[in-house]
Amino acid sequence: PAARRRAGTRGARAGPRRRRGKKTPRRYASRARDVEALEARDLRRFSPHKFRDEWTVFWARVDALWDATYGEVQALRRWDRPRASGAAFAACLTIARLDALAWLPCLLALGAAAGLVAEGR
Repeated sequence: PAARRRAGTRGARAGPRRRRGKKTPRRYASRARDVEALEARDLRRFSPHKFRDEWTVFWARVDALWDATYGEVQALRRWDRPRASGAAFAACLTIARLDALAWLPCLLALGAAAGLVAEGR
């Protein structure tokens, strides 16, 4: 029996092996003290300086996107480019007429792709 144990095989009476090491999320969720320990560990690792830096980068990206989108929407609304405004108006009427609001994300992605192609990027 000792030779068999050394070789890596287990005897008939040996039960299933227990996993050691990292606990699974299911085990963490089932015990309140483990959840509290995870939250405390996350709070200890939180760095206000790093958060501020990441927040600044995030808003720099969002602000640039917002400015570009807002400017384009205002140009369409003022009819600065009559063809583009007419196409946007016709698209809105078509979406309303066909009740295609569920298709809107896909249609917006296609419109963005067509805009990039039209600009020559």
